[in-house]
Amino acid sequence: MSVSLPAPAPRLAVLDGLRGLAALWVGLFHFTANGAFNEGFPADMPLKWLGTYGYLGVYAFFVISGFILPWTLERGGYRLRDYGRFLWKRTLRLHPLYLLSVVTMLLPVLWGGTSSMESRTWRDWWPHFFYLNGLLNRPWLMQIYWTLALEAQYYLAIGLIFPLLVHGRAVIRSSALAVVIGLPLLSGDTRTIVPFAALFGIGLLIFQHLSGRMSLRMTVPCLLVATAVTGQALGPSQAAFGLLSAAIILGLPLRHRFLVRLGEISYPFYLFHLAITGVFMPWLISWPRHPWSDLMAVMGLFLLALAVSWGLNRLVERPLQVWSGRLRYHRHPGK
Repeated sequence: MSVSLPAPAPRLAVLDGLRGLAALWVGLFHFTANGAFNEGFPADMPLKWLGTYGYLGVYAFFVISGFILPWTLERGGYRLRDYGRFLWKRTLRLHPLYLLSVVTMLLPVLWGGTSSMESRTWRDWWPHFFYLNGLLNRPWLMQIYWTLALEAQYYLAIGLIFPLLVHGRAVIRSSALAVVIGLPLLSGDTRTIVPFAALFGIGLLIFQHLSGRMSLRMTVPCLLVATAVTGQALGPSQAAFGLLSAAIILGLPLRHRFLVRLGEISYPFYLFHLAITGVFMPWLISWPRHPWSDLMAVMGLFLLALAVSWGLNRLVERPLQVWSGRLRYHRHPGK
C-alpha cells in the first residue's frame, strides 16, 4: 500500500544554475572543439582546452531529469492512470521547439545551398518526429538529438515506474532503484537508455533523499554504486561528472540570478546553438588564426546564440510551458 510522504522542497534554483552551466559548456564544445568541422578554429588557447571536455555537460542533463521528473510528478499528484496525460504534457512542453529546430536544419535544402543535408532522404527525416533515428540506424540531422532520444525513453519509463519509487514499502522502492541502477550491466547499446540508466538513477536517488524517503547515510553509498556502474558502462569521466552534478544539486548554492536566467533559456540554447555554429563556421574558419580574434568570435557566437534562445524562450517556450501547466492530473480521493 502506498502512503503519503513529505513532498520535496520548493523548486531548487540550483537546478537552473546547473542546467545553465551545462548548456554553456556544451556550447563551448561545439564552438571550439568540434573536430574537423571547425578546421582549426579557434586558435589554441585555454578556452579551447576547456571546450574539449564540454561534451560532459550532457550528462548533467540526465542527472537533472532523473531528479526533476519524479519531483514534479509527486507534486502534481500523479498516479499510473495519468500516464497518457503525463506524456501529453511532456510532448506539449518540449516537442514543438524540438521540431522547430529540425525544420531549421531543413532550411539549407530549401534554399538550394550546398549542404550535407541535401544528401539526406525522407527515411532520414521522418524518424526525427519520434526520436527513432538511433534505433533505426539512420543519421541524426544534428549531433545533440541523440540525447533527446534518451530523454524521451526516460519519459516513457518514469511514468510507469514512478508508483514503485514512491511506494510505502521501502523494499519496493529499493528494488526499483536497484533495477534502474543495475541496467547498464546488461547492455552497452548506446542507442537505448540502458547504458545511461545509472545516471538517471543518480537523479532518482537525489529525489529519494530530498523527499525524505532515504537518509543521507544511505544515499551516499548508493550514489557511489551508481557512479561505479556508470563508470563501467560509459567511462570514468562521465561517471565523475554525474557524481559532481549530484553533489552540486545536494550542496552547492548555484542561485546567482544570471545562472537562473541562463537555465531558463537552456533548452532553446541547447537546440539551436549548433545550427548557429553551422551557419557562421564556414565564414569563421576562413579567418587567419589568432587567439584574440578567435576569442572575440567565440564570444560573438555565444552572444548570438543566447539572444536567439532568449527570443525563442519568450515567443515559443514560455507559452508552451503555460499550456502544459494547465493540464492537471486527475484528482483522487484524499488528495
